Amino acid sequence: MIKNNRIPNFLLHGDVIWLQQDILNADPLIHKTAPIRTSGGKRPFVVDHSGNGRACVAPLTRSPGKGGRLWIAPSWRRGGDFKWHHGDIYLNDGANTFEGPEVALRRAYCGNGITWTKYGWITAEGMEAIRREIGFYRPEAS
Repeated sequence: MIKNNRIPNFLLHGDVIWLQQDILNADPLIHKTAPIRTSGGKRPFVVDHSGNGRACVAPLTRSPGKGGRLWIAPSWRRGGDFKWHHGDIYLNDGANTFEGPEVALRRAYCGNGITWTKYGWITAEGMEAIRREIGFYRPEAS
């Protein structure tokens, strides 16, 4: 888990990080299963898995959408600030993931002015639910 303001040398399963979505969408090194169609903006992403210098991230949102989004229960949230522990948070879409070299994900993070500690991390129980949701759309991920 990321517990300080330094950009870590690696990303851990369950970490929540802020990334610039237009940089992710434009990077040819990032495999996008269903790119976010809106442009620009910073948003939180959860690290689904990482290893061998690669990571997969999925966006989080405060919007329930039209229903059916996976709700991130407060008991699954650790670390972070007041906003992370209050209000509803959802997995944006299990079909919407970004996978690639950690260095490419770092490019999407750098310069956005938000510290790594802003949102904390998600527990193993929460990550199991997220993995099931992502696995529904990407069986190789489950």
